[in-house]
Amino acid sequence: MRWVTRFTPEFVKRWNRLGIPRGRSWRVDETYPKIRGKWAYLYRTVDRAGQTVDFMLRAKRDMSAD
Repeated sequence: MRWVTRFTPEFVKRWNRLGIPRGRSWRVDETYPKIRGKWAYLYRTVDRAGQTVDFMLRAKRDMSAD
């Protein structure tokens, strides 16, 4: 396990360079697309500039809509 202590700082340094800073303001968008003949729920997180921060595709909806 010596390689872990040796290479972890280098890995963290390189990973942080690739990290994209996120703003404090973002919105969640929900759509219901048909994918390969089956309906699915697509949730997208969009920042203030309109860039997609993250997304999640689910076959079922876990909660009821408010």
